[in-house]
Amino acid sequence: MKLTVIARGTHSVEWPIIQVWVNDCLCGQGVVKEYSEFDFDVNLDQEHNYIRIAYANKQEHHTVVENNTIVSDQSLELLQVRLDDILLDSWFLTEGHYEPDYFEGFKLANASAPTALKSQLIWHFPGNFVLPAVPHKSKFWFWYRDQRRFIHIKKYSDKDGYREENYIGSLDPLADLIQEIKNVINL
Repeated sequence: MKLTVIARGTHSVEWPIIQVWVNDCLCGQGVVKEYSEFDFDVNLDQEHNYIRIAYANKQEHHTVVENNTIVSDQSLELLQVRLDDILLDSWFLTEGHYEPDYFEGFKLANASAPTALKSQLIWHFPGNFVLPAVPHKSKFWFWYRDQRRFIHIKKYSDKDGYREENYIGSLDPLADLIQEIKNVINL
């Protein structure tokens, strides 16, 4: 399958570098220059697949400070993800979490800093963004449809059923035939 990562990077000493890993196997990397898109071949061949996007090259010297003021900094923003050229809904990213690899000075000053940040899509520290675990490629789109429905129902519960059904669609592939039979029976 083709995974497309769309990101925006800011330059300081150098541009950010991202790497895509699936089940701890490196699929590739790219240099994020302002707005960038990268295609990676990913193999979702296991029952549970773990995709992570690593912010690989951020170091302390990428934050340039003059007179106690930051004048330039390297950062990375994850914008969107596509799979096989289909744009995945935003919940696919917001269900993920960012695991920053804080610099030593930051760790000393902020000992209780969180080790994982849900839905954090702008990164100022190196680290990994871990997407929700996904199933085997043969089951992915069925899983994605079901997850999409679940997220929608959770978000829009208590709304009218007509909008809900229009958004999530009907799983009944024979709706026209059923309506035709109803019309014949009602004669």
